[in-house]
Amino acid sequence: MKAEKILRKKEDENEYHFHPSDRKFILEAMEEYAESRQVSDEPSLQTTMNQRELYFLSVDDEWCHTRDGIFEETNLDEVEAYVAERFKSKGIFWCKEHSFCGDDSRETCGKWNCDEYEPRNGRSGCCKHYSTVLYTAGKKVTLKRKP
Repeated sequence: MKAEKILRKKEDENEYHFHPSDRKFILEAMEEYAESRQVSDEPSLQTTMNQRELYFLSVDDEWCHTRDGIFEETNLDEVEAYVAERFKSKGIFWCKEHSFCGDDSRETCGKWNCDEYEPRNGRSGCCKHYSTVLYTAGKKVTLKRKP
């Protein structure tokens, strides 16, 4: 979507219209910002964190690793691994702070049972370390170390 069209849409939505001289300045700033955000060959940190590939060394492993982590751990140039596939679970959670899997009971998680309990909203409720996203071993692949 072009900067002109975006600005016009926002003006209409908010029932507010800029003076033509202000509009010109705003459009130039929007275009400059868009150029600075152009896609590069390097993935952004957000993409890297949210969409990175994770792997298991064996079907029975409990820990998955990044591609670099696999090669650091094995010191091999070629490794057979299993792609980690995300899934959500009800009744089971992963504690990101203590790195363990637990059942969905108050006996393992909560302010009475954990010194690191921190509510997501800052007051009460679900801990920020609590996650229902788990991983399972998927398709077997061969990874080669990048030169």
